[in-house]
Amino acid sequence: MTVGQDVLDRLWARWAARRIWREAPALQLDPETNLDIGLVHAKAAGCGIPGLNLLPPELIRMVYEHSADAVFWRYVAIVSLGKELKAASPASKTLPLRSISTWTRGAEPSLLQSSDHLPVLRLTIDYRGLAQVERLPERPPYRLGRSDSMAYIILAEGEDDLENIIMHYKVVDAPLS
Repeated sequence: MTVGQDVLDRLWARWAARRIWREAPALQLDPETNLDIGLVHAKAAGCGIPGLNLLPPELIRMVYEHSADAVFWRYVAIVSLGKELKAASPASKTLPLRSISTWTRGAEPSLLQSSDHLPVLRLTIDYRGLAQVERLPERPPYRLGRSDSMAYIILAEGEDDLENIIMHYKVVDAPLS
């Protein structure tokens, strides 16, 4: 595989992760504002904003919230995405969804043990796609409220419901800063 093909594979995987199911409506979830403050500090001076690297993280987040459409923040997002894609393993792995006990984006899943009886599956989705899979002993109680950044799917399943669902995932080789 050439370097160019590897880059395209990683970009495709990132795009595909945002569209979990074909024909599903777009959820329009708000993006996270977890800025890589170290990256902001490293890039600010080179972009003509030398005072930004003197601010504490709380003030940098406030500046971001008031200027999120600025070219600098888009640049930081692209560089951050590049770091994330570089850290992701190039080959995806697959498992039947029904065999997964827990999984968080970027990590290896924990497999369901045959002695476990956790009949409820909760999928957590953010603007990047599937973020977490959890098995629960029972359906969680309804909580009044809403989230603009997360969506949840609760499946109280019979094993037949998950029979043909396969999860594709990638493991991050190095922690992202």
